[in-house]
Amino acid sequence: MATHVSDTGLPGHLGLLPLTGRGRGLAPLVHPDNESFWNSIAAGELSLQRCGSCQTLRFPLAPVCHQCLSPEFTWEAIDTRGSVNVVIENARATDGMPRIGLEAPWPELTPYFTGAVDLDCGLRLPGRIVCDCGEVRSRGVRVRGVSLETTCDTRVHGFVHACVVGPFE
Repeated sequence: MATHVSDTGLPGHLGLLPLTGRGRGLAPLVHPDNESFWNSIAAGELSLQRCGSCQTLRFPLAPVCHQCLSPEFTWEAIDTRGSVNVVIENARATDGMPRIGLEAPWPELTPYFTGAVDLDCGLRLPGRIVCDCGEVRSRGVRVRGVSLETTCDTRVHGFVHACVVGPFE
């Protein structure tokens, strides 16, 4: 499958590669509380909240820290490299599901991998995992962050194996 990538990461850490030509997933719901997260993805970074009191880097995003309950935080761009913790292979789209007013993008995407990645910064994030060779079926395989197309202009984060983008370590 044709893929276009370009690296927009800062020296010393890897940001998100914009990945195109891999199908369009559902667009996220952007709310004022999470708008900075989505804006960082559009800018080629993956930014998460760092607590202003206890310095905990946190995901999922929240109005208060899950460690100390402080409402103070800053947005911090993180290195997107990590290791596959668990992966699910979706071989086909599910038929017969209610549409609830949304067109399902899944037939265009399948087959695809999704799962959870243990980032080098210590957090575990879910996301689609793009891989052509199937090596991501194994726990511990290295991946890095990408931004993926959706059914609107907003991109979402995901992960990619080196078989798609080349070496990144």
